[in-house]
Amino acid sequence: MAHTYWISFKISSEGPFRETYEGRYQALESAIAFSTKTALWKETPSFIVFDTDSDEDAIVAEITKAIDASADLAVLCRIGSGAARSVGRFHDEDIFTLMPFLTAS
Repeated sequence: MAHTYWISFKISSEGPFRETYEGRYQALESAIAFSTKTALWKETPSFIVFDTDSDEDAIVAEITKAIDASADLAVLCRIGSGAARSVGRFHDEDIFTLMPFLTAS
């Protein structure tokens, strides 16, 4: 059964990385597009809504492969479930206060 998710992310442009900013951005978009079942919306920067048959663990694994978790960050949320996962390095911990159901991956 397909579920709808949103992902908000920030790819850092500073520091030495294993891949360029553009490469990591494209890898993340490709990972999301690959798992999309029927629809994907990405008109706004660094925010994507998509549906997929994949579960959160599989999506988080793909996100983790695409980005540099020591500098980049992402929040993945399944719409309507109250479940959300974070990937990467957060400097502002308020996200965990605002979204107490957010689990660090």
